[in-house]
Amino acid sequence: GGISIGIVGTNSPSDLASRPVRYVFLDEEDKYPARAGKEASPAALAMERQKTYPASKKTVRASTPVFEIGPTWQNWLKADTQMECFVACPHCGANWTFKMKQLKWPEGSTPDQALKEAFYVCEKCGCLISDADKSEMILNCKWKSVKTNGSKRRTAFRLNAFYSPWVRFGEIASNFLDSKNQPELLQNFINSWLGEPFKEVEQELDAERLLDEKQSVYPQFEVPPHTVMLTGGVDVQKRSFYWTIRAWYSNMTSFNIAHGQVFTWLEIEEIMNSWYRDKKGNKYQVNLCCIDSGDQTDDVYDFCATNREWAVPIKGSSNRMITKYRPSTIDKDGLSK
Repeated sequence: GGISIGIVGTNSPSDLASRPVRYVFLDEEDKYPARAGKEASPAALAMERQKTYPASKKTVRASTPVFEIGPTWQNWLKADTQMECFVACPHCGANWTFKMKQLKWPEGSTPDQALKEAFYVCEKCGCLISDADKSEMILNCKWKSVKTNGSKRRTAFRLNAFYSPWVRFGEIASNFLDSKNQPELLQNFINSWLGEPFKEVEQELDAERLLDEKQSVYPQFEVPPHTVMLTGGVDVQKRSFYWTIRAWYSNMTSFNIAHGQVFTWLEIEEIMNSWYRDKKGNKYQVNLCCIDSGDQTDDVYDFCATNREWAVPIKGSSNRMITKYRPSTIDKDGLSK
């Protein structure tokens, strides 16, 4: 017998829901859009196809974590059994996993110096471990459970760059020193080299305090009675997004019902496509969201092109305008918006 393999993009709901599938492989799930158009998440749509095989289905999610709230890290935390790869120290025989804090280099080293002089220290005996030692250690590594509830139905495995036979200790140290003072590069190091989610550590503007004076009399996330529609707005900053959702009356009066700060486009999609309710249980969804394109312009245009049903790019004018707004046409990849 043969096997059929289908490769599907995450922005195609019809392809994701077009055939029964026994085995689903999800790659880089943290980078998926929150929804496939206005439908459920691409991962959920793909796994819906497995209903035909209730007893033999299998889902494999191979991804690099981005943020703690992302599906990759959340799936790791929610796994029935968590597995990590243990190696044995060539000097004392102690078993442990490779950790960044045990990687050392001479104090004050430049990235180039660390590339040549970095070494690993055993957390038990304190002996120095070389790249030659690492190769042998990896060949004889053992997967062990670090947390389990007794079930193996959802089993998660985790590795970092230390386990690659092609990556030397010095390369890891050098890359860290190159990126430690640049948040964008540091995030890539933490995500891709350490296999861990990134946490924003610099001082952030308190969105709650910023908008507190504009807060409406209604509880947050509750839609006021007589609302006609919801609109959203996103202010794009260098490392984060500030968002707001407003409820509108027919007389053009509006109320802020929710606002905050997030760090990924995935979160913006989730927020703007969520359902919001009034006291009677009536459901509302954002009809239109305006996204500032003054920063990260190409990313904003790409995002709005993908989510053209509800998202439009906007930009403030540097000159006084006769009217309140001026529509424009943006041609991108043959698409007009």
